[in-house]
Amino acid sequence: MQSILLALMVAVQAATAATAPASDMGASSGDSPQPSAIYKTAKAIPALEQCLTDSLSKLGDVTSIQTEGTTTLMLKTGTESPMLIDLAPPKVIVTTKFAYGTRSLVKACL
Repeated sequence: MQSILLALMVAVQAATAATAPASDMGASSGDSPQPSAIYKTAKAIPALEQCLTDSLSKLGDVTSIQTEGTTTLMLKTGTESPMLIDLAPPKVIVTTKFAYGTRSLVKACL
């Protein structure tokens, strides 16, 4: 099940990068699109994951994938592209555009 979800998340990230405007793409092929936000946190992954999942699940479906010390949360609202959040304390990185109404929810969980 995790491999299916991981494949889905990779496909979503690839599609997001492929549809990004040229101005968001780096000048060289080694550059990647900039994240929407990077936050600092003192919380551990389980506490962040629980808070974000509880808050964001009120807006849509939240899926969690764990890979090499990072947990990625994916929020699908059904009306927008999925929102991806990487939890890698001391950083929390929103790697895609914020879904409507989620910025304050993310900040509240930090």
